[in-house]
Amino acid sequence: KAYIYDGSQALLPLGIGRAANARGERATKTRPLGPWVAQGLAESSLFFKTTNKTDIAQALWLAQLATLNPGSDPAKYFPGAKVRPDDRIQVKFSPNVVRVDISAPELPNLSFYDLPGVINQAEIPEEEYLCKLVINLEKTYAGNDSCINLLAIPMTDDAANSTASKLVQELNAQHRTIGVLTKPDRVQSGESMAQWTDILDGKKFRLGHGYYVVKNNSNPEVSNAIAREEEDQFFGKEPWVGTLGSHHDRFGTFKLQTMLSKLLKAQIRTR
Repeated sequence: KAYIYDGSQALLPLGIGRAANARGERATKTRPLGPWVAQGLAESSLFFKTTNKTDIAQALWLAQLATLNPGSDPAKYFPGAKVRPDDRIQVKFSPNVVRVDISAPELPNLSFYDLPGVINQAEIPEEEYLCKLVINLEKTYAGNDSCINLLAIPMTDDAANSTASKLVQELNAQHRTIGVLTKPDRVQSGESMAQWTDILDGKKFRLGHGYYVVKNNSNPEVSNAIAREEEDQFFGKEPWVGTLGSHHDRFGTFKLQTMLSKLLKAQIRTR
């Protein structure tokens, strides 16, 4: 908990907008995260501890609820407490972090932050401040000189319209950014691959560590092992083995993981 919420205390049901005290919550130069004010010293509190992987999803969801209700006692959301799925939330976004510590023999000492997607426009005028809040939150992390950024761009979109890509350029962070092209299986049959070929060739939207292409299974019930087998089969067909075959070492999650491992080791050695 690095930030204290100083805004409207009204609660809202999950998924429902509210006409909050927008004037008091909006992001400004002096308060770039809107109603969130930085504390002098961040506070950490143990929320849950387990050795069972099946507990993690539920614990994460409850921790997120606790984070989005800064006016409530976090103990209310501890696993085992009576929390209904439709419990109300006080805020839609929080700069405070839900931290998952994973410990095991020989694991590297590193931190990974999963940031929210950039919001281009608010659902209602009273929530316009959320757009700046999220952008400023992204800058706080992505702007750190020691941070390696993973820039995800779905292949269902035009890369030129990527707000996150524009943010990386504004921060002059291209040299420490890896591009990750997602949803290659959603590219329509017969659709031109010219844009993605140019990106992989380094002709457009250049990044210091280039681009990788990954395919994930959207079904959470599918195991990681099966998802990776499906991914290998997908990249074993055209255009990935023919037209784009020269980039085969950048196709698949394992290839991305291997590159990240090497990059992180090199960074640790230099610090």
